[in-house]
This record gives sequence, C-alpha cells and structure tokens, in this order.
Amino acid sequence: MPRASVCLHLPKTGTTYTDRFFAAADWLQLRRACRLRRLRMPSSLEIGVLGALKRLGLRYGNLSPALRDRHAGYGAWPEALRARPTLCTLREVRSWYASQYLYYTRSMPRSMLVQAIRHLAHGGRRPRDPDLRAVLRRRRHEFLERFRAGRAGPDAAGHVSVEFFVWFNRTVRAECLLRRWTGQDIFPAPAGFLTVRAIGLLFEDPARVFGLPGEAFRAYFASGRYRRDLRCDHFLRFDSLTGDLCALMGGELGYDPDIVAFVQARLGRRNVSPGGRKPGVLAALDAGGLMDGIRRSERIYERYLLPLAGAANSSRP
Repeated sequence: MPRASVCLHLPKTGTTYTDRFFAAADWLQLRRACRLRRLRMPSSLEIGVLGALKRLGLRYGNLSPALRDRHAGYGAWPEALRARPTLCTLREVRSWYASQYLYYTRSMPRSMLVQAIRHLAHGGRRPRDPDLRAVLRRRRHEFLERFRAGRAGPDAAGHVSVEFFVWFNRTVRAECLLRRWTGQDIFPAPAGFLTVRAIGLLFEDPARVFGLPGEAFRAYFASGRYRRDLRCDHFLRFDSLTGDLCALMGGELGYDPDIVAFVQARLGRRNVSPGGRKPGVLAALDAGGLMDGIRRSERIYERYLLPLAGAANSSRP
C-alpha cells in the first residue's frame, strides 16, 4: 500500500483536482490489495465511503479527508497527521489573483465579502464571526466608500471591481485571519493576502512569524531561517501539477505506476477558471499599477516561497 501523506491545500492551486486524483488512486490501491485487479474509476459514493473510512482511522494513501477543513494550516492539524509526508502546490501570483477573484466573487455565497455587503451596504444582519464583525466595525467607512466607487453593477459580490477585491483581501480578509491566528489587529510587517495565506498554511506557529517587526520579518526570510520552520516536504508547481503529482506518487509515496498512469489518463486536466471572463480580470490586474502594488505586497511569497515549487524541502526537521 502507498505511504500515508497529507496535503497542505492553498486555495486556487488545483486542490480539488489533487484530492480527486489521490482519492481515485487510493481506491484502486485498496481494490488491488483486496485482489480486485480490474482498473476502473471509482464512483462519488465509493470515494465518499473511502473518505469516511479515513476519518475513522484508516491510515494509508492521502489522509486529507481526515481533516475537518481541507484548507487548514499545519498548526491546526491533529498530532497524528503531523509526522506524515506533506505536499503543497504553489502558483504564480498574477494567475492566482485572477483565479481567486473569479471563484470568490461568483461561487462562494457565504463568503466574508457577501456577508460584508449584506451587512454594511444593505443593513442586513451582522456576521456571526466575531473577528469579521470587529474588522468591519473598524473598516466600515472605508469599505462603503470603496465599494460604492468600485462596483460594476448591482450591489452584489459578483459585480465588485478587481481593485476593490484586492483591497478587501489585503485588509478585511487578511486582518480576520490575523485576529484568528494571533489576536492582533494590525500586521507588524505588511504582507499581501497570498503571503498571509501561505504563512498560515505552511508554518507550525504562524503567530510567531507574524509577530516579528518589519525588519526582523524581512531578515527572517532573507537569511533563510524560515526554511527550518516550514512544515512541507514536497512543493509542486501549479503549471505542471499533473506531472509533479504523478512523479511524487509513483516515486516516494509508493503508488503502483500503472494505477497512477490510469488515473492520469481518465481524470483529465485540472480545474481551470472560466475562460471567457479571465482575460478581462487579468487586464484589470495590469491596469493602473494594480499588479505592481500586488507584487510589492507579495514580495516574500514571490522571492522565498514560490521558488520552492517543484522541489523537496530538505530543511524540515
């Protein structure tokens, strides 16, 4: 049977595709262990049964189904999962922001943005999340001013401008995460939303990292000390996710190569953002210096984390 592993899932980096790939391969490996040799893709019911078994303690293959939140950071994992090999996919900043905008504004009916618009723009009920309520109280006037100036249609999440969405990520969403992880309201060292998500995901104690003053925060990464604190063993590249995933599964994780090849041939390409709207989102990111500002805020991610994609982290204890 293949080695147990766990995914550190950064949103919009092929997480659904990766989960489906592992689930299909794990089901086929289990059938083979039961002397059922014929290869066929599992049904959604069979995948659900396998996930339930893993939540009950079945420990082989990918154990991400055992997590209550598939995007949970390493520091929130149960102790039993922390010793397993870990993998994470990283994605280039510009395409990540475009994909995040398309998904978050159109496909998440209970997102922070939807709750904020309902409460602040329409006078609806307050969000239940106390961290979101606190941030919205502090950001209320700026939110309304930017929201009314930056929407391209009705007062709904699907019509906010890309510029407003970037601001909302950098302030409201990032500050909610900071309060949740550290109890702080303001970042000692400014960081972009993708950097915030990556640190919260990949480090065992993100509160300690975020608590570093600005110069110390930058020196921590520039010196390479951060490599000792990363809790990821294998970094995959979004642009070559299928190939990287197949190589890792057929190699170190010990999946049967014919099963990996079978799943690769049947599963098709990874999920992609709707092609019709994406060029317009990319153009909006490139307009008016918006992307330049994003890259400045995401310098830590681009300079020190993204280059790890496609490599193993030999510094993990």
